[in-house]
Amino acid sequence: MGAGKTSAGRALARLLRLPFRDTDEEVRRASGLRAGEFILRRGLGAFRKAEDAALKELAAGPAAVVALGGGIYPSGRRRAFFRRAGVTVWLRRPLAEMLRLARADGGRPLLARGTAAAAGRLFARREKFYAFCDLKVSAAGLDPGEAAARIRRSLEKSGFIPS
Repeated sequence: MGAGKTSAGRALARLLRLPFRDTDEEVRRASGLRAGEFILRRGLGAFRKAEDAALKELAAGPAAVVALGGGIYPSGRRRAFFRRAGVTVWLRRPLAEMLRLARADGGRPLLARGTAAAAGRLFARREKFYAFCDLKVSAAGLDPGEAAARIRRSLEKSGFIPS
């Protein structure tokens, strides 16, 4: 939440000349509700089921840059599923920066219902799972284009894409 997955993902997709997809957008397309609105109206459990459907569709589709919702990767089943489908990147930012960006974006029910401390606890619980990503890329202080360029360099350096 607030790491910049969507904006950096779009920029990365342009750099790599691939389509961009976002699990939150796929849920919105299927349900007519933004992620935050979906969670408030139907609950987090229903949202996770909708994400599962989106994941299956994305993994079966053509190569793309995909922004995964922050709650996807902590699920071991989902994490294994997506790692088989492609390269996973943890776009890292300091918590204070993520909170600032998430608040500016709005529509964050997990943030609206609690405090910054609660968001920090949520991130701390998820962080150990994010560490399983193929690549960890710091986006601290970077705009989306700069973050995308850094991800691309990391993909090249790690041999996931040609230089």
